[in-house]
Amino acid sequence: MRIFLSLILILSCTTISAQRINQVPDTLRKPEASDKTARIVQNDGQNVVTAEDVVKDHLVKIALRNPAFTIDDANIRIAELNRKRAGASWLSSINLGGNVNEFVIKNSPAASFYPKYNAGLTVPLDIFSRVKNEKGVADQNIIIAKATKEQRERQIKAETLTRYETFKEKSDLVALQNVVLANNLSDYQLAQKNFEDGSITIEALNSIYQNYMGEKNKMVTYKKDLNISVVQLEEILGMPLEKAAPGLLVK
Repeated sequence: MRIFLSLILILSCTTISAQRINQVPDTLRKPEASDKTARIVQNDGQNVVTAEDVVKDHLVKIALRNPAFTIDDANIRIAELNRKRAGASWLSSINLGGNVNEFVIKNSPAASFYPKYNAGLTVPLDIFSRVKNEKGVADQNIIIAKATKEQRERQIKAETLTRYETFKEKSDLVALQNVVLANNLSDYQLAQKNFEDGSITIEALNSIYQNYMGEKNKMVTYKKDLNISVVQLEEILGMPLEKAAPGLLVK
């Protein structure tokens, strides 16, 4: 009997403790676990890389092989060489001269009364300021050359992505128009059978046929726009689109 009463007492205390734990206000609970999970989900969402992103990055890398960057790299190299030349320009501004007394050469007794050797050094007064200015100009030319290359990189990247988006738009329009055209063709074929059965008039058949031809005309325009977008994208890539990204162009 005592054992039974003891078990009842233990179960009662456990239930009360559990209720007290459940009654703890939300403001006092530690949100560390939930916050950590939320941060992980948020970070995962920010780091998601889609197949579209991979294609865009690939096309941009190809476009950045543009021959114009060869010119930019050459201009940077020229600016750096000019900077080195400006740093050593003070050497060309200093003149060092000297001569030997002619009486010394002739071994004349008069050589004792004249300087046997003459030496001179000419240093321009503006040498330090002039060299400093030349270095400053050379430094600015390096900055300009590098900035020009960076600006061209941004322009080519933006132009590549813009042309790619245009290509995707035209490609999607052609794909959608294919569906519309297939439906219109099906309607026209069905209308032909209905006309043969006498269930529709010639006017109704002609109306369905005109709708079908109108969609075919749209397809011609959409395909033209798609071909132009391909040409423009290949221009900036410097190679056929099929070679740059096989399977991207669906024929």
